[in-house]
Amino acid sequence: MEPDPLGLPEDLELEIFETLAMAEPFRIPSLLLVAFRVKLWIEPLLYRTIAITADGLQRHSHWTPEVLISAIRSKPVSFIQKFVRIENLNIIGIQKVALHLQLISILPLRRLAVSLGNLLGDSPIDFSHPLFSQLTHLEVSDQGGPSGSEDDMDVWAGLSKVPHLAHFGFASTRFLPICAQILRTCRSLRVFLRCGGHSHGLETALRALKWDVRFVSMYQLEYTKDCQMGAHASEDSWSRCEDFIAKRRSGEIDRELFFLLRFISNCTSSSPTFCRRRQ
Repeated sequence: MEPDPLGLPEDLELEIFETLAMAEPFRIPSLLLVAFRVKLWIEPLLYRTIAITADGLQRHSHWTPEVLISAIRSKPVSFIQKFVRIENLNIIGIQKVALHLQLISILPLRRLAVSLGNLLGDSPIDFSHPLFSQLTHLEVSDQGGPSGSEDDMDVWAGLSKVPHLAHFGFASTRFLPICAQILRTCRSLRVFLRCGGHSHGLETALRALKWDVRFVSMYQLEYTKDCQMGAHASEDSWSRCEDFIAKRRSGEIDRELFFLLRFISNCTSSSPTFCRRRQ
């Protein structure tokens, strides 16, 4: 008989180990060694957030491509289908993603952050592609993609064909000339986020969009940490933008205020900081 690590009722034991694994994911590899039944309970949580980066995510296990591939190959297909359901995928900066487009397209993605140039290669942007069919959040980087000229509006009008899309983010200033038209065309969008610095050279272009409370401009600080918070705490740039927009709609904040300074990790307050640019 397998030893009882805590001598507690099994349902309470399960709750304890799951709570610990959720709160401190970096401990999961060690917890898997406690007992076989504990392994069965919490091993799926090991795949809840997979970060393959140079420095990993804080308080998470660090994966390398080799370790991840080895782990997946050691599991039956049924395990992968049941527990490794990738819904939030951030591959901004990853090269040659187009080689894996077919694989990525079958994932039940709800959130995608990507360079469209790297994702689609030389293929034209087609928002009716199955890849976008379940997306609620789409963030595109300034790597590759369209030039942002008026000629691209026919392409970007296709965002309105993404059935569940409610959040769209971009970084490149090349999108600015067509932003107003995108906002008019895509009425289902709740948040239209421009990520990046704020300079006097962009002042006119940005202020031309302030008429729509869905438009928010935000500094990108601690991007990796923000992704982690979105995956686990449901408190990230998107949620802060939603709160900001709600306050603009209600009149608690001036409707013409569109610039949101993102939180900084060592800030003692969890409230976002708002700032108005001087006229």
